[in-house]
Amino acid sequence: MPPEPPSLAPDALHSRIRETVAERADTIWGIASTLHADPEYAFAEHRAAALLAGELEGAGLEVRREVAGLPTAFTARSGLGRPTVALLLEYDALPGLGHACGHNLIAAAGLGAALAVHSVRERLDG
Repeated sequence: MPPEPPSLAPDALHSRIRETVAERADTIWGIASTLHADPEYAFAEHRAAALLAGELEGAGLEVRREVAGLPTAFTARSGLGRPTVALLLEYDALPGLGHACGHNLIAAAGLGAALAVHSVRERLDG
């Protein structure tokens, strides 16, 4: 059985998550803007996938690329056990519309959420 994670009061845990979000806000917004300026269509989002996976990998998450036979799909894992939480980062654009669908924002928000939770992974189960 794995050791118990160090406890952290809920207020302290939330405070750490808020700090991480604030520390990374400019970077996350920059990624949303980069994705918006360089739209790629479904199944061809090579630069977007590389950017997002690279950010997650750089933060210490375990990234697996080319998932399910799709060159632009990836997974990133942090922590062990249960509960398990999945976050979806959509990053494709629409032909003729670019990121009018907001997937650049969905991707950046999911990235920010993943990085925030990752920052407290040693204090949580799962």
